[in-house]
Amino acid sequence: MVYLDPVNMTIHPPASIAGARALADFCRELAHEASRLADLLDPDGQPAPPENTHPRHYLARDEFGDSGAGN
Repeated sequence: MVYLDPVNMTIHPPASIAGARALADFCRELAHEASRLADLLDPDGQPAPPENTHPRHYLARDEFGDSGAGN
């Protein structure tokens, strides 16, 4: 099932090894084309404002060290 707003689409490959391979090929091609579209829509790949001027995650610094995993 592929969920597209406002339409949902179900893909039914043939019930065989060839059908499974065809579906895998389709998914790879879909991912490739989706990546190309994403590059066109957001060429720099960075977060949208206001995140483009501030880091997404705050790193707190104090006398105990930096915040984050492992500290």
